[in-house]
Amino acid sequence: MRQVIKEIDTGEVLNDEQIDEKINAQSRALSDDEQHILADPKLYAKHIAKLEKEMLKASKELQFEQAARLRDEILRLKAQMLQSG
Repeated sequence: MRQVIKEIDTGEVLNDEQIDEKINAQSRALSDDEQHILADPKLYAKHIAKLEKEMLKASKELQFEQAARLRDEILRLKAQMLQSG
């Protein structure tokens, strides 16, 4: 079964390739806060440590989906740091 995806604001129907492209663009985009964090190595290290601590806490509390989201966020930020620096 194929599901039709439409943009909410434009009503444009998107194919699988367009959907993947939009998802990738969104994952590559950095918020202002993330740009600020990546610009300061000390702040970046502190933020990563905070996320890692939250991830371990979530895992210990058996909140595996939350832990996985935090892991993915950590990996995304580390990849962004490697690309920018």
